[in-house]
Amino acid sequence: MVMKSAGYEKGVRIISAAFAIDPTDPQWQDTPEDQEWLALMKNTMLWPTLPISRARLVYSYAQIMVAVLKACGDNLTRENVMKQAISLQNVALPMLLPGITLSTSATDFAPIKQMQLEKFDGATWRLFGEVIRAPAN
Repeated sequence: MVMKSAGYEKGVRIISAAFAIDPTDPQWQDTPEDQEWLALMKNTMLWPTLPISRARLVYSYAQIMVAVLKACGDNLTRENVMKQAISLQNVALPMLLPGITLSTSATDFAPIKQMQLEKFDGATWRLFGEVIRAPAN
């Protein structure tokens, strides 16, 4: 949205960093992950009531909760849910860029510790380089 307002031509060669796919970018459309998301959205009350970026964010939050609940197994106590939430290790989610995973610990609740550089080409963002991991605290 910002790029459109400023004028796409003015943003050519801008470099940024991302950890999630851009839901409006055609390069991610027609992937299995995108098709799964579209099927879910079309079969729920969320379609088309939420903006696409917010719907993807809600979907990602739900996917994190699914990962935590699966790790809990049959022990769905609050204590175990919290234990599993702070014990995520390299959890890949459909809306994250390839190679980006979530990890948490008892001393670090921030799940995203990686990013990918991207450059705007006038129409879309193009990933480049390797996935970068944030330095340990």
